[in-house]
Amino acid sequence: MSPNRASVRFRKLLSIGLIAWSGMLCADTDLNGLKALSLEALSSMQVSIASRTEQALGDAAAAVFVITSDDIRRSGASSIPQALRMVPGLDVARIDANTWAVSARGFNGRYANKLLVLMDGRSVYSPLFSGVHWGELGADIEDIERIEVIRGPGASVWGANAVNGVINIITRSAQNTLGSEANLVIGDQGQLSLGLRQGGSLGADMDYRAWMKASRHRADRLFSGEPGFDQAEDLRGGFRVDGLLANDDSVTLIGAAYTRNAGKVFVRPDLLLGEAREAETNHATGANLLGRWTHLRADGGESTLQLYYDYQRREETRESRHIVDLDFHYLFPQQGRHGITLGAGYRWISDEIGVRPLQYEFDPPRLDYGLYNLFLQDDITLNDRWSLVLGAKLEHNDFSGFEFQPSARLLWHPAPRQTLWFALSRASRTPNRSETGLRAGVSAVPAAPPLVPLPVLARGVGGTVFDSERLTAYEMGYRRRFGSRLSLDVALFYNDYSGLRSLGSGRFNDEHVPEYLIYETFFGNAGEGSGYGAELAADWRPTPRWRMQFAWSWLRTRLSLSNPDADAYATGSGGASPRHQLSLRSSHDLSDAMELDLWLRYVGEVPNSDTTIPAYWNLDARLGWRLAPGVSLSLIGQNLLDSAHPEYTDELNTVIATEVPRTLWLKARWDF
Repeated sequence: MSPNRASVRFRKLLSIGLIAWSGMLCADTDLNGLKALSLEALSSMQVSIASRTEQALGDAAAAVFVITSDDIRRSGASSIPQALRMVPGLDVARIDANTWAVSARGFNGRYANKLLVLMDGRSVYSPLFSGVHWGELGADIEDIERIEVIRGPGASVWGANAVNGVINIITRSAQNTLGSEANLVIGDQGQLSLGLRQGGSLGADMDYRAWMKASRHRADRLFSGEPGFDQAEDLRGGFRVDGLLANDDSVTLIGAAYTRNAGKVFVRPDLLLGEAREAETNHATGANLLGRWTHLRADGGESTLQLYYDYQRREETRESRHIVDLDFHYLFPQQGRHGITLGAGYRWISDEIGVRPLQYEFDPPRLDYGLYNLFLQDDITLNDRWSLVLGAKLEHNDFSGFEFQPSARLLWHPAPRQTLWFALSRASRTPNRSETGLRAGVSAVPAAPPLVPLPVLARGVGGTVFDSERLTAYEMGYRRRFGSRLSLDVALFYNDYSGLRSLGSGRFNDEHVPEYLIYETFFGNAGEGSGYGAELAADWRPTPRWRMQFAWSWLRTRLSLSNPDADAYATGSGGASPRHQLSLRSSHDLSDAMELDLWLRYVGEVPNSDTTIPAYWNLDARLGWRLAPGVSLSLIGQNLLDSAHPEYTDELNTVIATEVPRTLWLKARWDF
């Protein structure tokens, strides 16, 4: 055995040994139990992500996983993507200190486009590329109540782009954050953040929360050891108001704003050198405001009306955008065996995108577009053990027209504490602004007379011929609780993809540019393929003081081209996800005032067109103290098994990735 392999095996065994040893430390303590929810309470937790109406987690006919606020706190995660590493079937990789790649069931990358992300029901995906700018989410992780995740299609409920999964980040209600709080986080890699929050009452049935957070992160290092220029400074704040009105009405008003400066090292086409690296600090600002009104009827019916406005401006892409979204859904009173939900929505988007010479331009540079939808779902109780959920969403967008996205889900309780479910779904990933109007410089070839008299700029071009990507998904799952100490959740899936994005055969543009020639390839839909895999989550409580959480996922993707003249970009980042992932978390209370948490992870090899990211093991640890009522201190260590490692490279080679360093954090929190 080589020394390197022996070292890796030793560190892995050491990590597992630490987790087991930490459990034995608390096995005989007779103290108050963990603050985490019991298995029965977790199974009966009300979630809305699977059907848009409140239902028990154990009754959801979908691969649903919930991250609670206590899970986030005890994990030591300082960002939402870090917390999402808990979810089986989710691939989370850090590209640099402020750029993340997050996807479900494959197709991961900086521009991952098959995962719909919501913040309190507000869509946060970018219409520019159908993905998420994770560093710009306007929320403080301290105020998150829970994160609901569904792996697999959710398009019949949430609409287009909910293809491989849906994430809904739900913040705490104002009633649950009364009083004041301050938190300070200091890291040994130059990280610093300060958060302040104030909550109070506006009347007998109305409460508010106001918050702000400032943070800073210095640059990490590139794979070569050079400075990565991925430093970031961030200032954000917001408020939330929740209240009850007469006649069983409730209202919620949520607002947030942010300003952010984040550095990156870009790769851009260069007519003299072929390509050039350029360090740049990008400024981004944004603001959003959401209002929601809910009315409960005496006969059991429920209606909800939601309206939000979102503004974004980013220097990196020279874009500014306004979004207005109106959504209404109505849950009818129970009609015999039928529980019917009807909904409708409209979204208006207006954007303006500038030009970066040789890198990109948009045609047209300014565009107003929209989409509207109708939603219908029937939850049918067949008998005491069987239920059937039929749903569909009809949606129209200005790029591909109408999209029909149906689903059928069958749920069976073969015995108490057991659930077996099956699902057949269809989902669409609709064209975005880039695929319909972008002209992007991909690479350049310097002049080499006499064969190449002028430099050549190769660029990808979007257009109206691009259609939606489509998925037909087959899923099944099994859940079981073994008494009060152990629960098991297994999901299997097979995904059939068609119309995946590709680049067609190229040609020289007859556009007259005296300095260089232009060679263009066009976006098309020649990609097709399949993905299949298994996901497992287990929750074990060996003692009232010790909790173990295990997650494992296995994934295979097979992608090809239906048109032999198309480019292999159709496979895109479909293969850029690890085949195996494993997570083992140990949480326990050493005493009433001390907590110890360990988190061991394994991520398999990630293939990439240029650089393969090797498999790695990782260990995070957290030691928390309650120094006094309302005062707590945590010491957090991340990536403890090596000094630094890579997790991903940008699939389009436009951003130079940095390594993830070993980091120590000190976090102080004061509630008063």
